[in-house]
Amino acid sequence: MKRSLLIAFGLAALVTPVANAGAPAQLSPVQRIIAQESRGGHVAGPAQKQPSPVERIIVQEQARGNDPALVGTSSAPVQIVESGGFHWGDAGIGAAVIVAAMLTLAGTTLVVRSRRPGQA
Repeated sequence: MKRSLLIAFGLAALVTPVANAGAPAQLSPVQRIIAQESRGGHVAGPAQKQPSPVERIIVQEQARGNDPALVGTSSAPVQIVESGGFHWGDAGIGAAVIVAAMLTLAGTTLVVRSRRPGQA
C-alpha cells in the first residue's frame, strides 16, 4: 500500500511540471519566495522589468537616508548618578550569607563524622 502511494506521488511530481509547461507562469506565494531566495534575494518576476544600475543605486541611496547608523539618532542625554557611599544593608546581607554557609558546612561535617563507625 505504501509503495503504491509512493509511486503515485512520484509520478505526479514528475508529470505536474510537464502539464504546466504550456500555461503562463502563475507562481504561488511560496514558490515566488523560493525563486526569490534562489536568485539571491533579488525581486524579479515575469511581469517586472529589471531596473537599470543607476535606478538601483538611486533607490538604494534613498533607503539609506533612513538608516540610523548613518544619519544618527536623537538619544536622551546621559545622566550621571553619584554613588551614596558604603551601604551597610548590603554588607549585612553578605555577612548573613557567609554565616549561613559556615553553619551549613559545620552541621554537615558533624553529621558525616557521627555516622562513621568508631575505630578500635
